[in-house]
Amino acid sequence: MGLPSLASMRPLQIQFLISYAIYGCIGPHLPVYLKEVKGFTNTEIGLNQALTSVATVLSPILITLLADLRLDSRRILGVAFLISGAAFAMLATTTGVPLALLFYTLHSLAFMPVVALQDGHYFAHAKATGGNTANYNRVRVWGTVGYIVPTLGLYFFLKWWQDLSMVVWTAVGFGVLSALHAQWLPKVKEGTVVKGKGRMPSTEAFKTLIGPRGRWFLLSLFLAYGASTAYHTFFPVYLREMVGVSSENIGLIVNLGVVLEIFYILALSRLRSRFGMKALMIAGLCCMVARLTLLGLFPSVWTAALTQVFHGLEICAIMVLPVMFLNQLASDHFRNSIQGVYTMMVIGGARILAGRVGGLIAEADLRMLFFAAAGLALTAMLILIFLFRPEDNYGEERAA
Repeated sequence: MGLPSLASMRPLQIQFLISYAIYGCIGPHLPVYLKEVKGFTNTEIGLNQALTSVATVLSPILITLLADLRLDSRRILGVAFLISGAAFAMLATTTGVPLALLFYTLHSLAFMPVVALQDGHYFAHAKATGGNTANYNRVRVWGTVGYIVPTLGLYFFLKWWQDLSMVVWTAVGFGVLSALHAQWLPKVKEGTVVKGKGRMPSTEAFKTLIGPRGRWFLLSLFLAYGASTAYHTFFPVYLREMVGVSSENIGLIVNLGVVLEIFYILALSRLRSRFGMKALMIAGLCCMVARLTLLGLFPSVWTAALTQVFHGLEICAIMVLPVMFLNQLASDHFRNSIQGVYTMMVIGGARILAGRVGGLIAEADLRMLFFAAAGLALTAMLILIFLFRPEDNYGEERAA
């Protein structure tokens, strides 16, 4: 069977577009904003990443558990987006590193769970309407488009006004839009606690992830996400300070890779059917190793731009395919919670480590940071090659 009807999927596609636009505002520009407007050092940028990642550990499992316990995920999304936007508004209107750390942490506490919750909402909706859950990429691609849209708009704002605070206020606007639009998402019946099992959904999700099918996947993605965090946190600083890119052009260079990402995500179902999930993830991590190594060896604007060709497959390997694999592991009892537990254990844990240690390394030698991240990515790739044995039930998933 294919996707559910176009009319029922359109609200989800729009939700992915406007919510990922928040990433498009802050992703390419926030580290530079923190350094040049808020006065952060590289060490403090890493500390900010680590502190906000504590929120990533704490909140996703709670919020996705609430969804699995039959609280309306649309209402949870609305509240989370509003809190996130309010925190960003406070970040923009206060001064000093401590307050900036506080309000960005509050933003992360509210914002980080929404990605896992939106993913869980899609899979629950697709299953409830007889859709093909393997076609997640057809909805997720709208998140990539959403990332691009504000980045291109901010290029003109920053070129004309040179005011980096615009990136934060634009993120606030998209946060409010996301909160309002979430209320228009299709309502689905979330998973319920199964009587007689005596376990919460998050407990079941945790046991599944550390079980035989999940443990090596979990370790590999932990290391890979650590490498990715180091890259995404300090690549804008690399562009600004090491190769002399102006603030308004940072987003354009980043978007070279994001535009190519669209084509990879759209082709993901066919690629996965032909090569399998494991081979694609290994290829993506190989791309990550190559990009990080080249950035460290040959720092220049040309290296920064040309290595964006690796971005699309890398994103599929660490951000799209894992979500699809988690849905294979999940049952209806913990379909939302497995996304939240994974976010807590892998994304949150890796970001804490990479943020704190990466900031210290970057303060001493920014090029060395990229070599260290390449080592993490290489280790993650070797774990996938030699230890990860997925049962890629892609055909069964397509028939679901």
